[in-house]
Amino acid sequence: MRAILHQSVFLSLLALGALACGGGETNKTAVNSKPGGYNPGGNNGDALQGDGTLKLIGTIRDFKATYPDMEPCTNNSGKTCDSQHNEQHPGCVATNQCIADTTLGSDAKPQYAGPASGTLTTTGATNFSNWFKDSANSQSAPLPLTLTPDANGIFTYKNLEFFPIDGQLFGNDGKDGNGVSHNFHFTTEWHLTFTYQTGQTFYFHGDDDLWVFVDGQLQIDLGGIHIGHDATLNLDTLGFAPGSNHDFDIFYCERHVTQSEIEIQTSIQFTGSVTVN
Repeated sequence: MRAILHQSVFLSLLALGALACGGGETNKTAVNSKPGGYNPGGNNGDALQGDGTLKLIGTIRDFKATYPDMEPCTNNSGKTCDSQHNEQHPGCVATNQCIADTTLGSDAKPQYAGPASGTLTTTGATNFSNWFKDSANSQSAPLPLTLTPDANGIFTYKNLEFFPIDGQLFGNDGKDGNGVSHNFHFTTEWHLTFTYQTGQTFYFHGDDDLWVFVDGQLQIDLGGIHIGHDATLNLDTLGFAPGSNHDFDIFYCERHVTQSEIEIQTSIQFTGSVTVN
């Protein structure tokens, strides 16, 4: 995106009603507990490293700038490259502009919730179905993310020039505000596990789309193409029992030049990550 705006968004899960997880599933098997009994592609091991950092291993998929859902205002008539908060829950429900459904599919991937003609920045279910799976439209690679702890037990990753595949996969296809070439137009996903403890929070800042699901239910929706947006999830609102194990799935996309930024701050000590093919 083109500018940075720290716009604080705190999602009240009680207000979202159906998005809340209720009491949770307190005896889930951490690695193999994806929705519908889906079998993950592989266990990436413990997240906590010997040096105290958290290593989260996910997947990045590179798309060409000409893919319909990338640079939609250029590739499609009537689409925008700045949807602000208009494709995010709960406001997107009344206007039928929600991109992602509130429940993960049986394949542990977001399901399209928009109309057949697409939302403000998307072009329908068929093109969306390729965002988080390998296809002829993308090239993929592992994506490790290292979060560093501070003295208060907050793990942080911050990169306001987040271009992890510059010069790789399909190659650079856009320029930032300074005219520097980068590889934009990618999607990412992390499928994590954690043990709930009282007081845990998860903060995210970035552009563009972000969806966070806990036990398969949508808890953060920053969908759409926009400047940097913020959201904070307080896990105490989910009704979990301390010591219970849960899934935490993150989906983040970069679909428009000229910036790519990401920041995570969390007190969750994730226990592991898995690859879902």
